[in-house]
Amino acid sequence: MPMRVMEYDASTYDHQYHKNAEKYTGTGPHRLKGDEFLSSMRKTDRFLPVITIVVSYNKDPWDAPTRLSELLDIPTGLERYVNDYRYILVEARSCNLKLHNVNNIHLFDLLKIALNNRLSSREGKQKLEQYAASHRPSKKVLLTLTGVLGIKINYHKYEREDATMGTIFDDMFQEWEKKGEAKGEAKGEAKGEAKANASAVKNLMETTGWSMEKSLAALKIPEEDHHKILLLLS
Repeated sequence: MPMRVMEYDASTYDHQYHKNAEKYTGTGPHRLKGDEFLSSMRKTDRFLPVITIVVSYNKDPWDAPTRLSELLDIPTGLERYVNDYRYILVEARSCNLKLHNVNNIHLFDLLKIALNNRLSSREGKQKLEQYAASHRPSKKVLLTLTGVLGIKINYHKYEREDATMGTIFDDMFQEWEKKGEAKGEAKGEAKGEAKANASAVKNLMETTGWSMEKSLAALKIPEEDHHKILLLLS
């Protein structure tokens, strides 16, 4: 992520630089001379600062590097010579930003509830409904909430005047539960496949006397699944 943010920021500054340089093309009174001509900008030219904020909508705490130095193997004594690059991280599940736009306030308050791992689906739904009843967030905020959470619902259905917050939450949680069930089924299938592969590796090792590495290669088990097999056989 630090390198991706560096690319975003650099491309934005590069765009500003080239946009600024366009003023000095041609032979008019704005034509640059000397060192300014070589750099395509005047010494007094200034660009707008770029502030990149990474917003995480995960239920689990962010565990990825938040600065470039965390990705580097820097020899002792060279730390102060290496340019570090840090980005601003906002975790929606525990956001403590001081927001001023009421829609943003409602959205992040609702996300704190929806992304709370300690709440059951039923408790989460109750708390969301209680918040909505007392704060009256707009339908736009509620529909943004579903989009952020990756829940697919029929947005056109809620453009009608008779659509209520209750119907949005009902449909939202139905889709959320379906999504959770599908994720659970996929996880179960993957676990079952790993057990079957581990059993096959064990049988091959016992019958042939081969090493685990040779057995994994013979069965053509993908390298990314090897650690699962090791854990099951250890």
